[in-house]
Amino acid sequence: MEPVAFAKRHAAPRHAHVAPRHAPVAPTSPRAQADPASLRPRRAHRWLTRLVIVLVAIFAAFMCVLVGFASLQQDRYGDETMSPEGRAIVQACYEVPSPGEDLCAAWVSQVYAKALDRYPTGNANDMYEQLTSTDRAELEPGMAIAVSTHPHTEAGKQYGHIGIYLGEGRVMDNVGHIRVTPLDWWIQHYGANVPVRWGWL
Repeated sequence: MEPVAFAKRHAAPRHAHVAPRHAPVAPTSPRAQADPASLRPRRAHRWLTRLVIVLVAIFAAFMCVLVGFASLQQDRYGDETMSPEGRAIVQACYEVPSPGEDLCAAWVSQVYAKALDRYPTGNANDMYEQLTSTDRAELEPGMAIAVSTHPHTEAGKQYGHIGIYLGEGRVMDNVGHIRVTPLDWWIQHYGANVPVRWGWL
């Protein structure tokens, strides 16, 4: 056998020891390798965090508006820090029920009796004579506020009307039921014929 033919027959196949060519594999990130199901809690946590931030921002804005409104009210009605007497009277206003229609002065007397163990007597006209101030700077929570007459009811024409100032521009009175009205409205409504007065009974 010829040596050349033997060598060709037993020669190694071409490229037998050459590594097969493959496309380069890009490295994968841990996020890409992670199970999609495992990413759901992370996404939910991020959304929850954002929601909490938004809610906190809304609450902070609401508090700013509330504080600003309180400041405006204080500027309008002045420093209305209640005295112990005024605080007791205002608290009693919410506890004493209506004694009936056309009994505004009786309700005020019962409020004072509950708060201070003192019972002012007379009708609204009588109590009006005890009140001397028309200066809003002197108006304090717990003070009585009255007119000696008003044109809206027959009883009002003869006996007037009286209520109690609660503070923050509100008046509580008895008109057959207990109600709360704005101070400005009360003065305009009942002060058509005589000046509205306030003070302590």
